Amino acid sequence: MGSLFVENFYKKNNFHALKVNRVAPPAIPEPFLSLLSHLNYMTSTLSNYMDDRLQLERLDQIVVDRKLQRVIKLQTKTGIPVMLAFVEIYLTAMDDHLAQVVIEGKEPLGRLLLQHNIAPNLSCEGLYEVEADDFLSETVKVKKGAKLYGRNSLVKNPQNQLIADSFEVLALGPSYDHAFQPQKAGK
Repeated sequence: MGSLFVENFYKKNNFHALKVNRVAPPAIPEPFLSLLSHLNYMTSTLSNYMDDRLQLERLDQIVVDRKLQRVIKLQTKTGIPVMLAFVEIYLTAMDDHLAQVVIEGKEPLGRLLLQHNIAPNLSCEGLYEVEADDFLSETVKVKKGAKLYGRNSLVKNPQNQLIADSFEVLALGPSYDHAFQPQKAGK
């Protein structure tokens, strides 16, 4: 996985280590592979898939040395969890106004970057199979032990400075048990 942020978050909260295995793309079934293996902002990809303007819920956030570390959940307007993300955002890679809006945490980072005309400059650093533990199970409403899929991605600005390092876990998978139903069939 990208950074030690996930590991440190789990330690800080006295959670058992998250069970994560790096996998090759063929190990991830559709539509999950298409939702993870792309070079677009995850917010817009999932919003398009769900045909819904996803809402951000901040679960944890700290700012240290112009680096924002936060854990967020993206969900539909009706509260269906779609993704959990552990994100480190480098505020020095953006102007002060955008940095302040990002810290406020009212909108997902990808949506804010698009609103500020920062085109996607992403790299997918790895795809993962994630076993839902107590924290994931409770937060995104899946059965404990459910097989979920995620990715580690890096976002850079036009000057090639790192904006964000994120570990994103889809809150859906072959064994999900909440009412996830995309609005657009065939997406």
